Amino acid sequence: MVVVWTAISYAKPTEVPRDVPRRLFCPLPWEPGSLSHWTVIKVMVKVPAIHIATAIIPALMIAALYFFDHSVAAQIAQPKEFNLKIL
Repeated sequence: MVVVWTAISYAKPTEVPRDVPRRLFCPLPWEPGSLSHWTVIKVMVKVPAIHIATAIIPALMIAALYFFDHSVAAQIAQPKEFNLKIL
């Protein structure tokens, strides 16, 4: 699949605008450009507060789903016929 997607990225259809990137830029670890993704926290302060507030709602929903999933899985995995004992 890597070879196929690489070949697709080198194909140059005329319908795709030139502004659409064809391949990802991956700098080497020792190049200065590779450190830019570690500095994302600097621009996080520019996120509007309303976006942060609205992101809390699905985050709490997902956290609740994980909690219930863990609880149900624990109940299913520990029935009385397995004779599990607390140490």
